[in-house]
Amino acid sequence: MRCVRYLSLFRPNLAEKNVFKGADIDNAAVVKASAIKSARTSPHLDARFTWVGSPHPVSNLRPIVFSEEQNESQVEKEFRLSWVAVQEWNQHFWETHNSEFFKRREEFIEAKKKKLYGTESNNKPLSADQMSEFYKTFLDDKYETHLRYNIDWYKKNIGLLAPAIKVVLHQIFKKKSTLK
Repeated sequence: MRCVRYLSLFRPNLAEKNVFKGADIDNAAVVKASAIKSARTSPHLDARFTWVGSPHPVSNLRPIVFSEEQNESQVEKEFRLSWVAVQEWNQHFWETHNSEFFKRREEFIEAKKKKLYGTESNNKPLSADQMSEFYKTFLDDKYETHLRYNIDWYKKNIGLLAPAIKVVLHQIFKKKSTLK
C-alpha cells in the first residue's frame, strides 16, 4: 500500500519551503505548473510516496505528485499516467470554471453597486439576497457545463477501475511468482 504525505506546496513560509529549491513560488496566490513539475523531480521529495499539496488558489483542488516505483511495471505505469491525466483534466476544468466565476462575480458586484449607489464609490458589501441573484444566474448559465462535467467525471473515474484491477491482479501474481 502506498503512503500519502501532505506537503504545503504553496506556502513557502512553512518548513517544507526548501523542497522547491530554485522554484518560483514567492507569491502564494500564483501557482505555476513548473513548480509542481520541479517538485516531482526534487531530490527532497521521496518518490516512494504520493505527495498532496495545499489547495490551488483558483481551482481549490489539492495538487498531487504521484509516487513512481523504481521497478514499476508497464501496467502500473499506464494506470498511474491515466490517473494523472484525469487529475490534470479535473484541475483544468475547475481552474477555468472558477476563473470565470470570479471574473463574472466582480463584474456583477460593480454593476450592482453602480445601479444602487450611482457613481459614488461604496465599499459596503452586497447582501446575501443581492448576491443570490448572481449565483442563480451563474448556475443557470452553467447548468449544461456542470452536467457534462459530472458525466465526464464519472466516465473517467469508472474508466480507471479496469486499469486499477489490472494493477492489483498484476501485483498479486507478481508476489506469488516471487514466493515460489
